[in-house]
Amino acid sequence: MLALFALPHVRDFTHGPKSAAVFINALERGDRELLIIERSGRPFGHLAIVIVDGWLMEVRVIAFEEQRTGAGRFAMEWLLIHAFENLGLHRIFLEVVKSNFGAQALYASVGFFKEGCYRDGYRLTTAPITISYRLDYSTRMLCERLNVRMASKFV
Repeated sequence: MLALFALPHVRDFTHGPKSAAVFINALERGDRELLIIERSGRPFGHLAIVIVDGWLMEVRVIAFEEQRTGAGRFAMEWLLIHAFENLGLHRIFLEVVKSNFGAQALYASVGFFKEGCYRDGYRLTTAPITISYRLDYSTRMLCERLNVRMASKFV
């Protein structure tokens, strides 16, 4: 997993673990769901989510070895189903650095909308401005009623 966080398209936009011990500690702490996505039997991506007070999911990390492969869309669609249908949550929240245009387009395409902007919110020298996005269950239901494109259901 350390190799994933060392990739330029991941490193410049996330706070990755500094060592294997830090990553193992995060796995053992149990205060968040850490998912390792595999492809062909080896790690390909990583998701870190936190459930807050039984109604909110915070997406802390979404990172993949390769960009523009559909893995990010798959992960976001899975997160929507996991949060709203499996866990019965009401809102998903995430932050993205202002310069990560691909991620912003992905989040908007599955129904997220911009909620705000933070100066030094993510504490990265390479990305001083972050944008917060959210998707509420009620927003998702309204979009479906209005036939606005949302994440597709898996068959």
